[in-house]
Amino acid sequence: MKNLEVLIQTQKERITLLENEIIQFEKDQYELNKQNELKSDFVSIVSHELRTPLAIIKEGIELMLTGVYGKINVKQKKTLSTVCDSIDRLARMINNLLDVSKIEAGKMDLHKEKISLRELFDKACAPFYIKAQEKGIRLIIRYPKNDTMLYVDVDKIIQVFTNILGNAMKFTPTEGVVKVAYRILAADNNFIQIAIADNGIGIPFDDLQRIFNKFEQVHHTAFKASERGTGLGLSIAEGIIKIHRGTMWVESKEGQGSTFNFTLPKYIPETVVRDEINHEIKSIDINTTTMSILSLSIEEVDHVKAQLPRGEFQTIVEEIKGVVRNTVRKFRDVSIDEGEEFLMVLRDCNRSGAEAVKTRLESSLQNYLAHCKIPLHIKFNVGHASYPEDAHDEENLLKLARMRDSSSV
Repeated sequence: MKNLEVLIQTQKERITLLENEIIQFEKDQYELNKQNELKSDFVSIVSHELRTPLAIIKEGIELMLTGVYGKINVKQKKTLSTVCDSIDRLARMINNLLDVSKIEAGKMDLHKEKISLRELFDKACAPFYIKAQEKGIRLIIRYPKNDTMLYVDVDKIIQVFTNILGNAMKFTPTEGVVKVAYRILAADNNFIQIAIADNGIGIPFDDLQRIFNKFEQVHHTAFKASERGTGLGLSIAEGIIKIHRGTMWVESKEGQGSTFNFTLPKYIPETVVRDEINHEIKSIDINTTTMSILSLSIEEVDHVKAQLPRGEFQTIVEEIKGVVRNTVRKFRDVSIDEGEEFLMVLRDCNRSGAEAVKTRLESSLQNYLAHCKIPLHIKFNVGHASYPEDAHDEENLLKLARMRDSSSV
């Protein structure tokens, strides 16, 4: 009996010790998160304070260059142009620091949209055709035969292309080749892989392992001092791809060129919806304590499509979009998939607010059906669910929005 009491006491002491370690770990994590947040806020403040005077200085110099304050000679123009270039370089450095800070703090907000791979290639690569011609480099874009739709923050992904293509152009010699290509991943066909390859000077093996680290720069005898940047471009590019749930890696041999690979998610409506709802839930803070999901779908949509002339269904879908946007204000539509379902995120909207929006939308849809010249009767299903009143995760929010309290119009 005494041995049992000793054993129990020993276990109690161990449990107490474990509890104290957990409490200390939580305290350490809190302090670390607080330090990261303070660092992010500091970088943001400093960046903002630097941006404003830089913009004013640049504006003044550009006014001088255009002759607003009188004629300037060739020497003055050259000096002012150099100063302007230096301001632009400093502004890029500030923007890079701000981007790194946002990525580290998890505060880089994405504004995703549906875009075709072909259009993305066009937007991202267009600025580099002239640079390639000036340097005598062949820029080859392998466009997809069957276009693929992506769901990305277009500006951020163009930034990734710019960082990688900029390096490829910089370190590929005259008469060299830079290629942009893609393929569907066999292991996960929800993603595509994009490859940007060059036959330039390549990356030394010792630098290859830390190429994506912050402030790391490749050391190569062929590099000029003026060609070295801040060492943040590739780190930012990798961070942006990770935020898109993709991965980035590089294959290179010194003297034989480099290939930078990264993956991006394809447009899959259901995945898009869940990602966007989760993003909104995570974004909720003390000032935004609620959100709602509103679901609008057409009853027996396949039958409706079959009864309408070709192309007329999409015309109706566009008209419904207009009705929704004119009726539901301050919403974010997260999925409109060929008109089969409209899903909207209503920020700062609780259950009673969502019910009011639903009633208003139903009335607008009734008016639309009464006045439009559609050769058949269309019915709509409208439902809603609110966070955190009805559910705490995207699975149940979607289920409730699509099923609970739904009504036909």
